[in-house]
Amino acid sequence: MRLPAVFGVVTPAGRSLLLVSLVSYVADTVGGWSVFQLLWVACLLMVVISVALALLPRRARVELVVSPPRTVAGEDAEVVLSCTNDGRLPLPGPLVDVPAGTARHLIRLPTLRRNRVVEDRVGLTGLRRGVIPVGPVTARRTDALGLLRWTERWSAAAELLVLPRMVPVEALGAGVIRDQEGIPSDEISMSDLAFHALREYVPGDELRHVHWRSSAKANKLQIRQYHDTRRSHLTVVVDDNHGSYADPEDFEMAVSVAASIAARADRDGIDLSMLCGEHAVTGRGLDGVLDACCRIVLGSSNPAQSTRDALRLAPETSWLVVLTGGAADPALPGVLRAGLPADVTLLLVRADGAAATSLSRARGVRMLALGSLDDLPSALGAAMVGTPG
Repeated sequence: MRLPAVFGVVTPAGRSLLLVSLVSYVADTVGGWSVFQLLWVACLLMVVISVALALLPRRARVELVVSPPRTVAGEDAEVVLSCTNDGRLPLPGPLVDVPAGTARHLIRLPTLRRNRVVEDRVGLTGLRRGVIPVGPVTARRTDALGLLRWTERWSAAAELLVLPRMVPVEALGAGVIRDQEGIPSDEISMSDLAFHALREYVPGDELRHVHWRSSAKANKLQIRQYHDTRRSHLTVVVDDNHGSYADPEDFEMAVSVAASIAARADRDGIDLSMLCGEHAVTGRGLDGVLDACCRIVLGSSNPAQSTRDALRLAPETSWLVVLTGGAADPALPGVLRAGLPADVTLLLVRADGAAATSLSRARGVRMLALGSLDDLPSALGAAMVGTPG
């Protein structure tokens, strides 16, 4: 251990005592004033006693539990501390430090006796979306004479996931509800699962699609037609570029919209993927998406590139929802649409608290300008069925 680190353990009272001891020793040995001998010996004895008390084996540990481990922005949580003294000697009233995010909570615990559990709680309020590191719990220890002070780590660290605020939205529409065999689209196919209708035979049709019973009745060949089907997959892209948002709260609204849509899609049985900056989630269900929503922050990604990355992440995407802010490039809808397959439906949501909620549609892009998260349920229902506002 380096000298500065050792010296940092000594309290101001301890340093004063060492100074008095040194001056007394010099006065005794150099000045020949023997009256100071008793003083420096007494001071030295006090230092030895303090060091001995500090070196006594006293082991304590804390089990730190965040309850609940996941909460929603605006709600409360608490940290439960279960403290146990594993040493032989009691620990009189230790002062423990419990960091939670940028806040620090100092708690004076009662005397910890051997093998007895002492429990205390710390309330966490005013939580915002994000990941809040909690702990590790450290104890501020001192000797009985107050000459030394040091810290001991008594627990591991934990995390509190604060989910974005979500609002309930209605089912995302018949066009994106999945059944066991896929969902029918408006495109007609000659080789799929969902039967649509019969039509007359034209040269080039495969005879395996002939409906022989109907052909016999009509005295002409009848061919089966089918709806083209596919499994529905919703991919959500959150634009994390700080230049797209006039206000950081608009980004928070965009994340809340993403979480609300993901929660509804999960209830509808739709496969989910999400991408925001460096955070990409697919095949992990709603929990994986919501956990990612806690961790995403503003960055500098290009929304068009993020959309391309999302399609590589989930090439089976049938619905793509892109969330951005009111300051995003006005040409963004066209850029996004140009890079998408024709069978992918695109919904672009602009979170802008300074604007009124409105719907529009252009160049095959459904666009929703959202002024408030509370407007999402009604506005999203109209946007998903393609009703312009």
